[in-house]
Amino acid sequence: MPYEVLTYKPLACYEEGSLTVGAAAVGLPESVFVGAKGGQIEVLLSVEGDAIRLALSGAAAGSASMAYGIGDKIRLAGIGNCRNLSMIRVENDATVRYQAFRKVI
Repeated sequence: MPYEVLTYKPLACYEEGSLTVGAAAVGLPESVFVGAKGGQIEVLLSVEGDAIRLALSGAAAGSASMAYGIGDKIRLAGIGNCRNLSMIRVENDATVRYQAFRKVI
């Protein structure tokens, strides 16, 4: 379970879902950011079905982006990284499952 950086209090999972990653770049759904309520956010990703490429620069993922395979787990921290997330398939469509966490108020 993710923890708050300064106090080490656990973050609360407020949304879970899955995304189909295909030939067109995709990011996280807007509901992840609305649910964060402007606070600290972390997202855990799990790659399933096939390999993907991932970029956090704000540009669309492409052939030069980091590759992740089936079973890989990815942890994103911070609203900027989560907003800039861009994923694209390597060969075949893949499923990426996500869990979004926020600070407990």
